[in-house]
Amino acid sequence: MRKYFCIVLLILIFSCGNEERHLDQINKTEIKDAFVVDIPKDSTGKYEFYYPIKKDMESQMGLPSIETGFDSLQLRVWYSTRKTYKDRLLVIINKNKKWSGRLYSYKEDYNKNKRSVIVESIKDVAPRSWEDIINSISNFSILSLPDSKKILDYGYCLDAEGVTIEVADSKMYRIYNYPCFEFQNDSI
Repeated sequence: MRKYFCIVLLILIFSCGNEERHLDQINKTEIKDAFVVDIPKDSTGKYEFYYPIKKDMESQMGLPSIETGFDSLQLRVWYSTRKTYKDRLLVIINKNKKWSGRLYSYKEDYNKNKRSVIVESIKDVAPRSWEDIINSISNFSILSLPDSKKILDYGYCLDAEGVTIEVADSKMYRIYNYPCFEFQNDSI
């Protein structure tokens, strides 16, 4: 359970005190030329429910895909809550041995069963210590956690908080999801 709270903690750390700019506007791993792609699939061979949603949101937000890799390291933490309908995306990047972060605040609007993503703000973020953040990512194995479908007795629900994590570097891309993580017990 501490792993999941660490993810939320990362989001909170990055949401404080930074300059804000408002906008107007069956798990299968594929190996391609030594590049590993890990996108969970269900028992029928279709991608898990969150993957096409993530792709649509990424497109609407104007974000480049990281599914073909990233030259150093990029971590994306998509945090969704149905309680306030204020969702967040935390992007942590290590490029040219320099760490940076960006926090997106967005909401989803549904009109006639079509999802629209409205980005409310973007903050460039810098925590007090990148070293502490990187150590937390390492200590809680954020880069190698299993998808919720691989966790025995993981409980699912509707309209609750959830987190989807993407990780990409020059050799791999993976995505995993924890819906309803606040209802899980400490044995996870």
